[in-house]
This record gives sequence, C-alpha cells and structure tokens, in this order.
Amino acid sequence: MYDEIRCEYPLPGTGYRVLPGHAFQTKDLECLLDRYTITAEGLLVLHREVWEPVPEEERPYYGTLAWEKPLGKWIRSMKAVPVGDEEIPHHGDIRFYDAFRVKGEDERRVWLEYRARFTEGSVSRIEVEDVQRPASHEDGRTWRGILRGLRIETGLRHNRSRGIDRRGAG
Repeated sequence: MYDEIRCEYPLPGTGYRVLPGHAFQTKDLECLLDRYTITAEGLLVLHREVWEPVPEEERPYYGTLAWEKPLGKWIRSMKAVPVGDEEIPHHGDIRFYDAFRVKGEDERRVWLEYRARFTEGSVSRIEVEDVQRPASHEDGRTWRGILRGLRIETGLRHNRSRGIDRRGAG
C-alpha cells in the first residue's frame, strides 16, 4: 500500500505546474493509506482518522436493484472521521511522486518525483528526484497507441484475470 502526502512547502521547479493541495503518494512512511501534509513551515503532520460504519440508508445503492448485488451493500459502507493532527518528528528522506496528465497533449503523462530531507523533524530541503516524460514519436503516436500496435503486431492480448497472454493460449 502507500500513504498520501500533500506539500504546502514550496516545491522546486520542474517546468510543470503542480496545483496547490495536490495529493502525492509515498511508500516511505507507514503505508497504511494515511494522509500527511508537509506544512509551509516544513513540518510533517499526520492527519489522524478513525473509520466508522455508514448507516445503510445513507449508502449510495440503498433502495436500488444494485443493493442486492455482491458489492452493493459494501460500497461506501465506512467513512473516515478526522480525530486530530499529529506532528511527526521525522528524520530522513521521504520520496513522493505522481503521474500528471499534461494539458493540451492527448493521453500524455509526466512523472514527477520529489525527495524531502527532514532533519530533526523539519524540512531542510526538497529536491526534484525524477521527471519522466513520454518520448515524442515521429508519427505522433502516444504510449497507449504504441502498446495497442504492439499487441496487434505480436498477437498479444490482455486478459484481466491473468495479465497479458498470447491469442489462443488459454
């Protein structure tokens, strides 16, 4: 799993704009789907939550035909309730990252990865760890188009239950 981290502290430039409040992912903390914030002051804050059941009549499929389907009663059956914030005295690095759709470039994404160095509970610096952008192709195809073409040329297809396999191979 992973944790979610938002960064209010100024991020170094990458040539791409990250909107304020964007939720990145990290695997450098507890990986319990917790929510953290790096504050503008450079502190790491854990937003503590408890999970409570949602009454059946408040769930999205209550009273519909979907309610009797396998997941109908389960969907949104729990909700996170904030119980307070806790400052975490982290010492070391936290990498956080996400893939962003580039506005105006059909189906293209850019991978941005940052590394925040915490010294005795406070950010000493944030650096760009990695920026990856799909290579431009002479014929203008995107990654999705190239992969689609590869499957056609090689006879590979995607089987949701088993991953990628050869056509006709069970």
